[in-house]
Formats: sequence, structure tokens, C-alpha cells
Amino acid sequence: GDAGDELFAGYDRYPAILAASRPATRFLLSMLAPLLSGARRAKLRAIGGFGDQTLGGRLLATQGLASCPQGSGLVGASWSAAIESESRRYDSIADRVSKFTPLQRLGIIDLETYLSHDLLVKTDRVSMASGLEVRTPFTDVHLVHAVITAMRTNPRFPVTGKRSLRRILKGRLPADTLAAPKQGFGVPLKPAVAQGAEL
Repeated sequence: GDAGDELFAGYDRYPAILAASRPATRFLLSMLAPLLSGARRAKLRAIGGFGDQTLGGRLLATQGLASCPQGSGLVGASWSAAIESESRRYDSIADRVSKFTPLQRLGIIDLETYLSHDLLVKTDRVSMASGLEVRTPFTDVHLVHAVITAMRTNPRFPVTGKRSLRRILKGRLPADTLAAPKQGFGVPLKPAVAQGAEL
């Protein structure tokens, strides 16, 4: 499923980023943040604290590393420099695809950064370490080209929530699969940690 969220706007953070660019929404998020705890509070503060940031900066702010309070303590001054460098890279991609809508630009930035330098790298390393072949059909060059072309010609594509993808696959997949809610694929760390503790 890698690249499906980037191509078809499946990430919840995309509409949140666009909504949080409005002053009234930012104010509401700042009021809600103290009521939450842990990761949810950090994420909400990141989303609500955009101010006048660029589109690339807003996207980076929602990602764990950029808003990690322990980063500078672990890495030192180079942490801030790395985040600033990454923010400039996000902005340069956003500028290059400025003819696309803000929603489309968020997906394209993630395609060129988060997907290619994070998700696919981890998938490749873990699968190869286990002797497992993993295929990622949404990264097919012909599909990516077709979707980017559709974005360029239709400002309403993609529709958030993967509705476009569900329409395309109607009749090809079971109805209960198409109606299923979004489901991420988390790394199963807890069993490994528990097993290590027993040893």
C-alpha cells in the first residue's frame, strides 16, 4: 500500500494542515491542546502552531522528528540545522509544483521525501533482512505518472479519503474491502520488546 496515501490524499494530516492555515482553526486547536496528553497533544500543538509557516514547513511540523522535543538534546545543535535544511527542501519542492493545488502539493512533497527516504527504505531493509520480497504497486511509474497528470488537469483530484481510488477499484475488489476504514501498518515492536525482556 505504500504511496497510496501520498497519491490519493489518504493522510489525515493533509486536511488538518489545510484547515489549520486558517486563524480561527489555529485558535481552536490551541485551546484544545491542553486537554490532551502525550503524542496527541504534541501533534495538535504542531498542527496548531503553524503561524505564517510555508506549506512545506507546515507538513514538516506534523512529522514526528520535526516536533520531537528530545531531538536537540540527543543530537545537539546539528538537530536544528538538520530540521531547517529539511524545511528548505520541502519548500523547494512545494515551489517547484506551485501550479498544483495545496492538497496535491502536500502529496507530492511526501512522495519525494517521506515515502522515498523513510517508508520505502524501512520496508526494503526489514523485508530483505527477512528474505521477503515486498511489492509496492502504487509506486509503479506508469500509475504515478497517470495520477500526477490527472492532478495537473483536474484541481479536484485527488478527493480526500481515497474516494477516487475506491471508485477506480469498484467491481475489482470485494465491497467490504472497499468500505473498510483506513488502516495503517505499524511496526510490531511490542512483542519483540516483551520477548527481549524475558531473555
